[in-house]
This record gives sequence, structure tokens and C-alpha cells, in this order.
Amino acid sequence: MQAREGLTEHGRAVILEGMDCAAAITDLDGRVRWLNPAAGRLLGRTPASFLALDARAQWAIPDRTPLDRARLVRTIAAGQPIVVDGSLSIDGRTVPVTVDVRPFAAEDGIGGAALVITDRSSDAQREQGVQEARAGQQLIGDLSRHLLEEDLAGGLLDLLERLRQMVGVDAAAWLRIDESSVVEVLGDHMAELRGAALSGLPWCARAVEERTTVHVVDGLTDGRFDTGREMKVLGLRSAVIAPVVVDGVIRSLLFVGSTNASWDAHLVNLLDTAADLIGSAVARQQHDENLRQQLVTDIETGLPGAAVVDLALGSALRSPSGGTVVIVRLRRYDDVAAAYGGRQAAQFLTVCAQQLDDALGVTTCRVGTGELGFVDMAGRADIGDLVHATLAGPLPVRDGLRALADPVVGVCQASRHTTAAAALTRARAALAVAAVRADDPPVPASESLVLDTAQELGRALALEEAIADRRIVIHTQAGRRLTDRAPRWAEVLVRFSDTDLADIPVQEVIATAERTGAIHQLGLQVMRAAALLRQRLGDLGPELLSINLSAVQIRSEDLPEKLEKIVRRVGCAPAQFALELTETAIMHDLDRAGRVVHALADAGFTLMIDDFGAGTSTIRKLVDLPFDVLKIDRGLVAGIHTDPRRHRLLASTIDLGLGQDKLIVVEGIETPDDAAAVARLGADIAQGYCFSRPCPPEIGVLECADWSVWKPPPLEDQ
Repeated sequence: MQAREGLTEHGRAVILEGMDCAAAITDLDGRVRWLNPAAGRLLGRTPASFLALDARAQWAIPDRTPLDRARLVRTIAAGQPIVVDGSLSIDGRTVPVTVDVRPFAAEDGIGGAALVITDRSSDAQREQGVQEARAGQQLIGDLSRHLLEEDLAGGLLDLLERLRQMVGVDAAAWLRIDESSVVEVLGDHMAELRGAALSGLPWCARAVEERTTVHVVDGLTDGRFDTGREMKVLGLRSAVIAPVVVDGVIRSLLFVGSTNASWDAHLVNLLDTAADLIGSAVARQQHDENLRQQLVTDIETGLPGAAVVDLALGSALRSPSGGTVVIVRLRRYDDVAAAYGGRQAAQFLTVCAQQLDDALGVTTCRVGTGELGFVDMAGRADIGDLVHATLAGPLPVRDGLRALADPVVGVCQASRHTTAAAALTRARAALAVAAVRADDPPVPASESLVLDTAQELGRALALEEAIADRRIVIHTQAGRRLTDRAPRWAEVLVRFSDTDLADIPVQEVIATAERTGAIHQLGLQVMRAAALLRQRLGDLGPELLSINLSAVQIRSEDLPEKLEKIVRRVGCAPAQFALELTETAIMHDLDRAGRVVHALADAGFTLMIDDFGAGTSTIRKLVDLPFDVLKIDRGLVAGIHTDPRRHRLLASTIDLGLGQDKLIVVEGIETPDDAAAVARLGADIAQGYCFSRPCPPEIGVLECADWSVWKPPPLEDQ
């Protein structure tokens, strides 16, 4: 294997002929670390980095022994480096070397390999290489600290000046590219540079004409940081350009030129690392600025942003009287956006804000999608009513078109002892309650009226976090068909065992979810979990999975569409699911519930009336609704063996359902005697601890697959 002399100013470096290896980094502790451009960038971005190894790389060592990937894999497994003594032929001279190949692993196999060549003939060159490498590491460390302190100009000034001193470059510049400046670098090579940089090449080195003109937007010339200066470099023979790429766009260039045609790869690495650091710092600065601007001024509407509410609230809470924070949600905002587009919806939001500003003398800000907020420094007790009155009528959307805002309002009257974060949280909690009770007056939040207690507020926040993190789990409780003991149905029950709500009774958590409006998102997550379970079970398990719906959920008339979309998205059919609704929930708003129930039936869901017999309604009020199943409340089962009146009541209730051709499910079956009794009365399915307790789905599937656990005695023997 032949090698030719490379860079001699900073330690011996060689370029191996016949290898996919283009340059060498300077000596480090007596070793040369090779750069293979086809294998990608140096890992770690420092002069002491290992080399990335791609699938095509075939390394060779001086004794001509091939070192392929298979051998590298075996080396990694053995945990031993490959060390070979040999020699290199450099310009006709034979140089004794030791070659040390050190592969290392990554998640997907071989991460790379360090080809370490020790030149045993020159201690002076090794020492020079060590010093140079340390200088380079120190330079990158200093640049990193500058950039972390967001002093881009100072960091680049220091970098370029020290490069001039280290390498003896003749020209160095930081060229910032923007829409208003035209940068001419290396004559006609600019287009080529752009293409190379955007294709992922780490650096670009080109021989250039002897006379080169560089227009410097921000640059360092003769040790000074100038702006708008044209730099003419005479006799420039070579250059290294490190593009600074942010979000796939070249934002600026690091340019170093010299009259020397040879370039040390160590310098290339330094510039490339610097370009990455600068790109990260520029991207971070841009992100922070965008976020700050968005918080201070909403880009879409031009209204003040959420940060203005925070500032005003902080100022109010420093006063003796405190302040009132108000959050307004426009319930028709989404309708306006769907009908007329986002631009008109933003205009509608702006009009509502102006109305509030003019009528109430406040500064209204945008605090969310379809949401406005402000701080009432006067602390008016009736501020919620005033907001409703201000936004009561139709408001202009665009020329000739008007729409109702239909606001819901959350209010927190905070004292000076309340923190701004707590006041905003309580206002949002009040807004959630108001959204649930949309037909009621606005709900204020105060020290004594935030979801009734501070404990319940904490519960509401924990529930919101659990829903956002998808840490809701489901259990199942099976039911049994009494005639042939075949699996028929299992109820899906929500559990919070992996959350901060684990020790709180489930019914209390559900009640909090209903009050805050979180029940809507919670219900959709439970439906999705049930659909995934049904899809995973295939032919195993029960014929139907049932899911409970709350009274709050069935007020939402888009519920049927959402549930059907969830079920079909995972490859199931609505007919595989039953939805349980209590009779009290239906009778609370029979007209609206009736529309939702009919839509659910039209979608193909089986419908169950849950806890039937616990309410005050009669079946005549429910006969027109498309329910398939009556699930009789456990309260009617208790005491049927000792109380004849209870027995007759249960019998008449079952007869009533059977007379309407409904499937009858009885819950609360605790003993074999209970099961036998309801079977004699004509019930179809029984559910209770006699058969199954709520359990994880995997256990429930086994119970549904094997119904020999309990065998009821013959009816004639009872």
C-alpha cells in the first residue's frame, strides 16, 4: 500500500492511496487519526474523535490484510483491538508504524472505527501533534462558551483571530447571508458551495484564482470586526468554507483563505465544528425570539399575547386589593373557522377583543385557540355577567356576515397572597366548569369556590396530566348468558392505577372529570382503548364490549361521529360495542339525549340503559328511544330472597323489559342463589362477583373463554 506525504507543518500526516480516505488529522499522543469523508462526519466534533464507518468502508492495514465489517464485528464482540506492526512507504522512504484498529458499537451495529497509526520514528512530530490537538480542543471549548452566552459576534471574532494565529491564514471572514445582501465568494463557486452544503457535505475546499474579491457583510479583516467592507485578497490559492446551516438553509459562512495550497484537515474539522455550534446557537436564538414575540404579540391577530396577561396579573397581585383574571372561550370560534377559514376566524377574535376593550376598559389578549384573557384591575364582582352582555349579540365576521360568539367565562378573583400561576390555574378550572354548565351563569373561582375544594382542584390537575400522558388503563368485568353459560358481554371499566389518582375512588375521579369537562377526552381515550382491545382479541373473548357514557358526554351532539371514527380507524365495527347510558342521564335533557341516542343507533352501536330501576322515569318515556338492552340496577336484586315485595318488583321490571323485546342484564349478582333466581325470572345475562371481578383485560379474556368456573344448579331443584 502506497502513501504520499501530506501536511508537514503540524506533525506527520499521510494520505493513503487506494483507500476511501481523503485526509488525516494531526498527531495526537503519537497517533494519527484518519478522516474518511464517505463515512460521514467525525463523531463528537473534536480532534480526538473516532471515525464513523459506513457499510461500504473496507479498511486496509499496512501488511495488506483486509479488515472488513465481519472482522470488525468479531473484534467488537471480543472487546479487543487489532494491532499490527508494519511500515508505510512515503515518497520512497519506509516509515515504521504500528496500526491499531479500534472499532466501537452503536445501537444499529458498528458505530465506527478508529484507525490509529503510531509513527515510531519521530518523537518531535508526536509532541508537536499533541500540542496542536490541545490547542484545537481549547479553541472549540472557548467558542462553545461564547455561543452558550449568546455572544455570536464575540465568539466568531475570537475564533477567526485565533485561527489566523494558529494556522497562518491570510484572510478570515464570517459571511452572513440574508435577503438584502449578495455574497460573492470564490467567484463562480458559490452555487457549487450551496449545493454541497445542502447535500450534507461537512466542508468545501477549493483552489481559487489568484485575485479573489469577498464582500463581507460581517467579517474580520486585519484583526478588526467590520461591516459592509469589501475584502480583496491577492494571491489567494486555497480556501476552506464551513457553511452554517439552520433548518436546511445556509445562513452564513465561515471563510478562511491562504496563499498556501495545502490545508490541514485539523483546520477543516475545527471550522466544521464551529459551523455546527453557530448553527445551533442561531437556531436557538431564533426559536427564543419567535416564542417571545408570540407571547408578547399574537402574530395571527395582532392582539397582545399571553405574556401580557402574566405581566398585568403580576402587577395586580402586588396591589393591596389584588386583581381578577378572566378567560373567555368563544364556543363558535371553531364554527367560524370551519365556515370561513382561519383568517376570518382570527378577525372575529379581534373584533370580540375590541368589544371587550371598549366596553370594559381592559386590555384583552389572546391566550389560546379561540380564547381571550384580561385582568380586571377594578376587581368587579359581576365581570362574568359584563362579558356575556358585551358579547351577546351577533358580531361581524366579514363584510355582510355576522356570527354569535357564544362565550363561556372563567373568573378568578385573586388576593395579593395568591400567586399568578395559581390564579391562572383557577381561572382555567372555572372556565372548564363553565363549559360543562354552559347553560348556567358563569362560574367564578375564588379561594373557597374552585371545584368546591383545593383538594378537588389538585385532583382535576392530576386527571388532566394523566389524560395528556395517556396513562389511563382499562379493566373488564365479564357477564354470563344464563341459558347456556356462553360468553356474551364484558363491561369496560376505567382505572387510574398508574397515576396520582390511584388511591382515590374511581367514581370521585369521574365526578371531577364531569365537572371540569375532562370527561369528554377521557371518554374518547377509553373508547380507543376498548377498540384496540377488541381488535387484538379477534375471535376470543366476549361478543360485545360495553363502555359507559356519562350524562355530560351525551350533551355533545358530535359524540356519535367521534366514537364511530375511533372504532373504524382501528378496524372494528360499531356493532361490536355496547354503550351504557343511565336513565337519569337521559331524562335530564330528553330532547338532546334523544338526538344523540338515535345517532348512536344509526351508527350501529348497541345501546343499553344502565342502572334501570334506580331512577324515577317509566319505561313509557324510553320506549321511543332505540335501546336494545335494559341493565337492571343492583339495588333491585338485594334482598330478593327474604323480601317478597323486592322479589315482585324485580320480576315486574324484568317482565316490563321483556314485553318491549329488550335483552335483560342484571348486575349485582353475588351468589349462585342470586343467579338462579334471576334466571327463573327470565333474565338473559348476569353480572357480578359471583362470576367475575373487574380485572385486567388479559385475565378477563381467559374468563370469557372458559365458563366452567361456576355451574348453576338445575332450576327445578331451587
